[in-house]
Amino acid sequence: MTEIVNSCNIIGPDPRRVVLNLLRAAGGGTLSAPEAVKAGALFGISQNSMRVTLARLSRAGLVETATRGVYRLGP
Repeated sequence: MTEIVNSCNIIGPDPRRVVLNLLRAAGGGTLSAPEAVKAGALFGISQNSMRVTLARLSRAGLVETATRGVYRLGP
């Protein structure tokens, strides 16, 4: 049984994908950092990971800041 469990590479959801999918689903709308944190918690993603992901996506130009702490998809 241990062999089966060890051979399974179960990886949790990718925070980047969660954020980008939420913004796509918003249909041009926005996503606040607290909303992203709450959504990430549903998938077992830490608050810090979600906030760091938002900052990195912003730096990469994939999302942009609408107002402080509120993001939308980048151009």
